[in-house]
Amino acid sequence: GVINQGTIDGNTLRFTVVRPIPTLPGRPEQSQYMGQGEVVMAADGKTFSGKIFGVAATGTRIRR
Repeated sequence: GVINQGTIDGNTLRFTVVRPIPTLPGRPEQSQYMGQGEVVMAADGKTFSGKIFGVAATGTRIRR
């Protein structure tokens, strides 16, 4: 899936994940809703934690 829409509020990112559906040239792009997520960046700006599809997730930013 891909992040389709997201909003940032302070150090929190809330987003929607969709699966692109291939279409013929000239037709509108379509996508299938998969779920949503929310992650919070730590004060150090290098780590984050939150939930994606309702499952706990943590990570480290490795590149800007």
